Amino acid sequence: AQKMYMWCPDELKATPRINQLRDIEINLAVSDARITSAKVRDKCSSQELVDGLVRLIKGAYPAARITILPEGERRNEEGKVLLEVRITSYHATFTSPSWFAMSGYSVRLVDQRGVQREDSRDISKEKRFANVGGLGTAKNNLNKAYVESCIELLDFISDQLER
Repeated sequence: AQKMYMWCPDELKATPRINQLRDIEINLAVSDARITSAKVRDKCSSQELVDGLVRLIKGAYPAARITILPEGERRNEEGKVLLEVRITSYHATFTSPSWFAMSGYSVRLVDQRGVQREDSRDISKEKRFANVGGLGTAKNNLNKAYVESCIELLDFISDQLER
């Protein structure tokens, strides 16, 4: 039977985008929307994934005023931005003869500064490599997919809010 593996990703530190999103007020909601089965070998809690993503976003935009919303809360407020990030995939699976790793998000951004504007994007990165190093290969592939999906996430946020 096929098993899925999840390790906590390496802690990422984005280069601070010091001049981006200056004084923009952002309500940030990050949640884990994955559906997993009993076959998952989970070495990382949902909360650890969410917390790491929150730290990454806050660190990338030090000039923004980011409010972290409690789980399940969504606040559309005049003059602010609602940024919802749902973790939709984060796992590695062995499919002979390769490890397949995937990291993905569903992102929704509601900008209520002036005329309301809403954008969304699904971000998904995949890595596949031969099973040369066993679980080490899987963990490495999962981390690479995570890094690439985080880069695309930050670029999407910047592109949408710097207009």
